[in-house]
Amino acid sequence: MKLQSMLQRNRGRLLLRAFFVLLIASIGVGLVSAQFTALGYGDQITGSFVEGTPLNLYGFQGNAGDFVVAQVIPLDPSIEPSIGMLNGRQEIAASSSADITSEEANDTTLATVLSESAIYTLLIGTETGALGDYVIRLQGQPTVDGGALTPNSPVDLGFETPAAVAFELAGDPGAAINVSVDLSTTSGLVRVYILNSSGQIVAAGSGGGSLDLTAPASDGTYTVVVVFVSGDATTVTVGASGGAAAASGGGGVTVQPSGSGGAPVTTPEVSGGSGVCTITPANAGGANIRSGPGETFPIVGSFAGGQQLQPNGITANGWYQISAGFVFSGVVVSSGNCQGLPLVQGPAAPQQPGQPAQPTATPTATVQAGQPTATYTYTVAAPSATNTVPVATAPPDSASNGVLRVPLDGTASITDFVSYPGGDFEDRISYDVTGLNPNVAFSGGQATLTLVASCFGTGTQNIQFYADGQGPYSCGQTILTRVVNNDSRTGGARIVAVAGPNTYVQWVITGSAPRVN
Repeated sequence: MKLQSMLQRNRGRLLLRAFFVLLIASIGVGLVSAQFTALGYGDQITGSFVEGTPLNLYGFQGNAGDFVVAQVIPLDPSIEPSIGMLNGRQEIAASSSADITSEEANDTTLATVLSESAIYTLLIGTETGALGDYVIRLQGQPTVDGGALTPNSPVDLGFETPAAVAFELAGDPGAAINVSVDLSTTSGLVRVYILNSSGQIVAAGSGGGSLDLTAPASDGTYTVVVVFVSGDATTVTVGASGGAAAASGGGGVTVQPSGSGGAPVTTPEVSGGSGVCTITPANAGGANIRSGPGETFPIVGSFAGGQQLQPNGITANGWYQISAGFVFSGVVVSSGNCQGLPLVQGPAAPQQPGQPAQPTATPTATVQAGQPTATYTYTVAAPSATNTVPVATAPPDSASNGVLRVPLDGTASITDFVSYPGGDFEDRISYDVTGLNPNVAFSGGQATLTLVASCFGTGTQNIQFYADGQGPYSCGQTILTRVVNNDSRTGGARIVAVAGPNTYVQWVITGSAPRVN
């Protein structure tokens, strides 16, 4: 019944995506106002659909490989919420308007494994146009890439602590595929999700012992996520039967599959606690270790691909501090409680960035990265003449980034991205307070307009705001406060990224306009 309800509510993948495309375009030209709120994994907050604001925006920082679940629970039964997710390039990455795991018909859940490290945006809309309150929950955890799950080739996963593994499963347009999960101990608890490419959960289950789920017939690709929640050290056997075989992939340790006489298969080795912050190079070629938090500092070593380290702090401009130096957060994948790392101060920038590193030895360092202790070797080298760190850049846009329309006695937000030195380093917006009485002597004839700036990303200290020619202001500051009437209700603001070797920031300007009379 729940699946039938989901199918009835879902207007179709193209229609839902078109709905979000239209809303995004409306925000860009100022036809629709939207609220923007920052979220973190584990957050649960209340939101509202109010008159003039049919769409609310939430931003969060996600890493490549994170398994993310966003759930919207309407507190008014007339609300039928939809969730869209934009990647760092503001492209629609996933969308959903149903939740087969909930007993409530109107709940909506989006679930996906992130393909890249970026600042993601969740767009929460209401398909019926109904107004009211809702609860939004955001959960996220890193996964190990399990590669392809091939029918009739089961895979054994060895879990010692809570962790998650994500597999790719090729659908079969002519037949459903059965996915089985068997635990070696009765004390283990797992949750299993099958996701389609749009970000919708098509099957889910939890428990111990054995689980059986079905991936419906499809010509698309599914993602199967196995989450070990708790219990003693457990071997979890994941298998698929029926359907077409997916292309091979993944990597890890070699084990014998279930049954006798089978050939070895490749499966990931899962270890390490989820509460400890660890980092791993995003590329197989590894990452540079520098003597300080910036590209002007000399390279003092390399962080080998596949190795895992435990940082002891992070700088304000997004560089992890390890025992051997500093590693840029944009070239590694982080896992665990990295948000709890202390803020550290790096050394002063060298006056001659091109000066070669002085050490000539090749030391070996031992770094704690959970249990057991991980040992790696780094090689001292002179700095490269070219920039080897991939830097995210804001895409170019038009001369105007839209209009922030702030309703009388209401709030509204507008957002975009800037970067430095590459990409779009300057954005411009205009603002307009709507609903004012043309006669300043009457009720609603005047309002106090306040604009507040917020920032998310790397290098937020390098962002400057100007409002009506005044400034500069910084992230987190009020950039404008003035009384407006029908004749003075408009103005403009400018957002500029002015410095930083790898500044990439999503800015948000939120306006409010309570009436004076």
